[in-house]
Amino acid sequence: MAANGAKLEYVVIYFHLSDGEQPKFPLFNSHFPLQVVEHMKLMNLVQQLIETNQKGSHLSFLQSKVLFLNILEEIILLMKVKDYQNIASILTYIQENFTKNITVNDIANEYNLDRRKLCYVFEKRMGVSPLVYLTDLRIQKSKMLLRSSDFSIKEIADRVGYTDYFYFSRVFKKVTGLSPSIFRKQMN
Repeated sequence: MAANGAKLEYVVIYFHLSDGEQPKFPLFNSHFPLQVVEHMKLMNLVQQLIETNQKGSHLSFLQSKVLFLNILEEIILLMKVKDYQNIASILTYIQENFTKNITVNDIANEYNLDRRKLCYVFEKRMGVSPLVYLTDLRIQKSKMLLRSSDFSIKEIADRVGYTDYFYFSRVFKKVTGLSPSIFRKQMN
């Protein structure tokens, strides 16, 4: 997501190294696509960089530099992780089934994986556990419904895969810092 709430199409990262430094960094002259939306940690770092860079203060310049270096580090780590076989289909499965009351065990069973193996591979590729990814997806969808619909909070909880309205409210508040009803009031 871009800072203004629009969908982020792509990000181009340019940086310059002195001639003496270039041989130390083999990725410097490389061009490669990286699906940011598939990696939550990287997506959050890019979002923080965009927001921090817009502040324009001397402190935000230093913070932006640190965030940029963190992004580069994350990209390099992602290039090294080779165990990606099922991640794209697992992401599709989660996105198609998050409205159901699925669990990490359900996802592991769907792909005939041990739960620990699924969590390890998923976290290496995505930067977060499958549960955190699923929770974040549900909260993002519920925020959209809170902003754009007249559904009750209980109905929204049901629509994003939570059968227990009170549990949904606790998770929503833990993630956003606001209860669903206060979030809705602030958005309207």
